[in-house]
Amino acid sequence: MTYYTTHDFEGQRIAENNYKTFHERYLTSAATACYWRRLFSAWASVQGFEPQLYKTNDHGEQILRGLPFEAYALNAEKPMPDV
Repeated sequence: MTYYTTHDFEGQRIAENNYKTFHERYLTSAATACYWRRLFSAWASVQGFEPQLYKTNDHGEQILRGLPFEAYALNAEKPMPDV
């Protein structure tokens, strides 16, 4: 680090290459969505209950309790349904 504090140009070049690599390869929308899907899947494998996507109302109708991740990720500007 001491070397790069006195050689600004080289340090800046490394920082720009690092940003470009992460931004264009690892932090794309597809990579981020893949990360969240894998995180949710791993969490689901160790949690102690099975979440229910639907609930039955007083009239026997199935009502959506939330949104699947893909629906949320693809259209996040729409509000979630009432729970």
